[in-house]
Amino acid sequence: MKKRKVLSLVSAAVAAVFVLAGFSGCGGNGEEATEGNVRYTVTEKGTPEQYGSLSILGLEENEMPITGFIGPQDLYQTKTGYNLPSTITDSVYEKLSDAGVNLIIETKHDFADITEGSAADRALKMGEKYGIQYILRDTKSSNVESADPNQAFNASAETIAQRMEDLYSRYPAISGLYVRDEPPATLFDKVGEATKAIQQAAETVGKDYVYYANLFPNVSGTQLSGDPQNPITYTEYIDEYCKKTDPIFLMYDLYPFEGLEGTISGAWFSTLAQYRAKAEELNIPFWLWLQAGGEWPDALSKRMVTESELLWSINTALCMGAKGLGYFPLVMPPEYLTWNGGIQNSYNAGLINEYGTANPCYYYAVKAARQLKAVDDVLMQSKNMGVMVYGETPSPVRGEYVLKEFRQLKSVSGDACLIGCFDYQGGTALYVARNSTQEKGEVTLHFDGNYGYDIVTRGKTSFQAGKTLDLTLEAGEATLVTLR
Repeated sequence: MKKRKVLSLVSAAVAAVFVLAGFSGCGGNGEEATEGNVRYTVTEKGTPEQYGSLSILGLEENEMPITGFIGPQDLYQTKTGYNLPSTITDSVYEKLSDAGVNLIIETKHDFADITEGSAADRALKMGEKYGIQYILRDTKSSNVESADPNQAFNASAETIAQRMEDLYSRYPAISGLYVRDEPPATLFDKVGEATKAIQQAAETVGKDYVYYANLFPNVSGTQLSGDPQNPITYTEYIDEYCKKTDPIFLMYDLYPFEGLEGTISGAWFSTLAQYRAKAEELNIPFWLWLQAGGEWPDALSKRMVTESELLWSINTALCMGAKGLGYFPLVMPPEYLTWNGGIQNSYNAGLINEYGTANPCYYYAVKAARQLKAVDDVLMQSKNMGVMVYGETPSPVRGEYVLKEFRQLKSVSGDACLIGCFDYQGGTALYVARNSTQEKGEVTLHFDGNYGYDIVTRGKTSFQAGKTLDLTLEAGEATLVTLR
């Protein structure tokens, strides 16, 4: 099982230079190149930086996982008891594929109950047909849903391996097993027991089956601990989870859009920074859930996101080094029809509603997918070295990861932006996001030499050369700039 893929190790001496200088190459190496009639200086390439990555069974190498929490269902029933048609259809899976979704975290279907023609069986076959993988619940392998750790069930690695060989192998769309969403610390031992058994089983059968476990946002200390008498801090919560489970990736949720339009949670970047630092420490990737909608029955304060807000959350997360993204919810959860009187507007819940038709967030995701598919090959092979922030920011950006300059990039002018600074195979890549959810902007990057740039905007690639680079970005939009 390819758990953690390390591309290169940097010596302590070279690493010290990186810290002091902020880059592995000091600029151009003096060699000139020509693109058409345009001449530019080729940048110096250093030793590639180390980064953590995770192989997802069924995805292409360096394909970014774009996931969603719960997929199409058979279970929709209205408050009057009327059963709606199934959303496990070609039309729905085709839509999800067009939105860039390549992985579904599924809690409603259970491998323990799978039979020919069951909802789980049909969903997995649809996933295979449309190139969408699944991480699915299997309560015969693991069940840590109860808040009481004494009620948890975890099969042995040998039993899970046998199920992988006898059952999972029948479904190419299976990438792994669901373990627990938002476990309190009282369940960490049981979650760790499950994840270790799943990894051992995967190694036994020689396939890269993974598992899913996701962490709370920064909620109350007793909710984090699971013990009303012993609250813990969020840092303690993350540290204890990592100690008890030895994770292969980190994932969390934080839905930042509530209140008046234009206001964004002040914890957005600080939480990204916390997971970025922990993932780097453990040499693993981190993913996060994105707010796809709002005004949910269990979270009425969350406002319905706009296109620019969803794009902003995607692109700022990528600037900070995220290597996986997830839409919550993906398809409207069946319980939203009845919880707390039912959802007021089905179009506010996920990419696809209970009728199998597209919500506004679906069209935002389709737009995002064009860019994600065009940039993931670079970003998935890069080490995030920090960010540069210029101008006003809708959520505070501060910490040691904030850089004043990065390698060949010396300054920025124009409108507010966030720039993810990456080591890409020893060279420089920049992910430039418009740091506003309200207005488009103009950004100029100022370099220390006349370089050539491969530029990806809205999924389309172009080339420019010069000592400065002018970019026009819509609200929340981003451009990838890779120096040749």
